[in-house]
Amino acid sequence: MKKILVIVMLIFAFGYSDDETEPSENTIVGKWSKDESKEREINQSLLVVEFTNDGKFTLSVDVIFEPKILDEGSYSIDGNEIEIVSGQCEIIKGKYRFEFKNNGVEFILKEDECEAREYLVGFYEKYTETILK
Repeated sequence: MKKILVIVMLIFAFGYSDDETEPSENTIVGKWSKDESKEREINQSLLVVEFTNDGKFTLSVDVIFEPKILDEGSYSIDGNEIEIVSGQCEIIKGKYRFEFKNNGVEFILKEDECEAREYLVGFYEKYTETILK
């Protein structure tokens, strides 16, 4: 009887679920990059969007390792939709749907009248520091 009790306790203590790793793999928090150039040797520009844990976002373009901020502000998430309020268009909230695909995330425009955020639409890969090297 003790052996069965120990086995049951171990199953509960060390049980697993495939769903537990899902949120950490599919989190919007982090840096995401979008290659804006067709030929990397000629024009090495990279669009980077960063979402932090404290609800802030930054949209910048890196041209040969020199980042230039295009827009920054805050964001909130509801399911698979993200709402963005930025410094460029303070009173205009942008709404996007996002989907995780192949080590990346795709942003699909729902509604946004702020021209500063027009760059956000499209597919972004997980950012790595060595992407331009």
